[in-house]
Amino acid sequence: MEVEALELNLFSNAPILESSSEPEDTVPPATIPDIELSPAE
Repeated sequence: MEVEALELNLFSNAPILESSSEPEDTVPPATIPDIELSPAE
């Protein structure tokens, strides 16, 4: 399969990380939902 033939999809429900602007203080969410993709426009 050629890569050129594949559709380009983007995450439509990417998690939003919380940060206090300090280096390396991002905390991932406790639970991560299943990914949802939507076609790029």
